[in-house]
Amino acid sequence: MVNLMRIIARKQAMSPALNSIMRSHNVQFLPVQWRTNLKLDEDESRRRAEDGLDNRFSLADITLKKHIPMIRELSNEVLIDIPYFMSHHQMKMIETVCSQANRTYRLWCARNPSFSTTGRVHVVAHSLGAPLCAHILSSQPTLQPPLTDPLMEIPWNQFLFNVSSLFMIGSPLAVFLHINQVQLIARKGRERTMQSPSDEALDRVGLFGCMAVDSVYNIFQLSDPIAYKLNACVDSARAAGLPPIAIPSITGTLLGSFQKGVSKIIDGLFSSAPTQSGTATPKESEEIVFELGGGPDKLQGSRAERRFAALNPHGAIDFYLPGEGGISEYVDMITAHSSYWGDSSLAAFILAEIFARKEDLARTGLGPQLTAEA
Repeated sequence: MVNLMRIIARKQAMSPALNSIMRSHNVQFLPVQWRTNLKLDEDESRRRAEDGLDNRFSLADITLKKHIPMIRELSNEVLIDIPYFMSHHQMKMIETVCSQANRTYRLWCARNPSFSTTGRVHVVAHSLGAPLCAHILSSQPTLQPPLTDPLMEIPWNQFLFNVSSLFMIGSPLAVFLHINQVQLIARKGRERTMQSPSDEALDRVGLFGCMAVDSVYNIFQLSDPIAYKLNACVDSARAAGLPPIAIPSITGTLLGSFQKGVSKIIDGLFSSAPTQSGTATPKESEEIVFELGGGPDKLQGSRAERRFAALNPHGAIDFYLPGEGGISEYVDMITAHSSYWGDSSLAAFILAEIFARKEDLARTGLGPQLTAEA
């Protein structure tokens, strides 16, 4: 799946719009295959076998295979992860994710020695990967030191690296925040929260929902039954009037968006008054202003607006991929949760958010668009 996104992202990076945004920088997608090395309760299984309780059965053995097979397959591949995560297996799952991610990072830094000081890590977390990463980043120090010693040891539930952006796709994280009755709030000391007051960001390592990350994105297909919205987990009153933001579709070609952006620039050059875009992100429409790294200019607006701006430069967390008008949402539901990796619009959006400056999004038309409630 990650290889598919890598191929699509490489293709999108060659488009005129994205190429002008990336400015000769590169991105590499590295998979973290934590499930392949997850071994649950081997010692307990051995003890049971000694007592004669040696009957082993798989999920396939208890599945009704001849009835609604596609729905059963979706349930087995996706939904079964949730009860696992809510059981005593949670710590083992977190440990396995950290182990695999840190191993991958060590290998990458061994081949690219300067990366630990000059590179940035962004995480794309699919499905249960989102709550797993949320737990890890909530337990993580605000800033990890650069990897100078390849043998450096860290706690079992932390990444060895800092995470700049967390892109959650098809995520059920909101359910876990709801069950635990905790909220999503920015970590003080990150890019936009250096000078944040306590009502905007918290310096609370270990508080679930207070993640050591600069930007958080919750991206979903509207027909994905596993995905939930996150805006309300920041501020429910504000979220009631803050619809999910549409990710621009590039089904046709990015060149059209690029030409549209160029025409805006030309119009601005020959106009005495600045032109105003037909669609505005929450950040533009509400004039939420921030400077990277905090500095003297602090986040502006109400407490709710500042909390959203501290978590994401667009002033919102929820983003959706517009559908292409399938036969039925119930039919689309079957493939929606696994479709993210092959979505060109999503790949382009991730690249644009990683590399773009504010003026780049306006120039190319690749920025997200605030639309009616999704």
